[in-house]
Amino acid sequence: MQVRWPVLVLVVVFSAVMPPAHAATVIHVTTTHDALANDGRCSLREAITTADTGFASGPARGECQPGTTILLKKKVYTLTLDSPGEDLNLGGDLDITASMKIVGRRGTKVEQR
Repeated sequence: MQVRWPVLVLVVVFSAVMPPAHAATVIHVTTTHDALANDGRCSLREAITTADTGFASGPARGECQPGTTILLKKKVYTLTLDSPGEDLNLGGDLDITASMKIVGRRGTKVEQR
């Protein structure tokens, strides 16, 4: 049996440099409410957790789907969930632990209450 090393090496190298399937996907934030709920909407906090973990924010249709670019509409996003001192993005400040891009149009604001 003859082994074809160049083809095998090419397959291994190619699969090693392929980005994850969600890497180019845009996460569309669909609500300005600061929520962590399986409600069919994608909040900024849920979008960040989804980009951090690579998992959808919930099974309901309309929840955040995995990606690395978060797209915000020209609105004001007010952070209202309170959970000081935690680092799991459950409340308080936004905890970003992975590489991601957050894109908003001029006039987009994120405020903390």
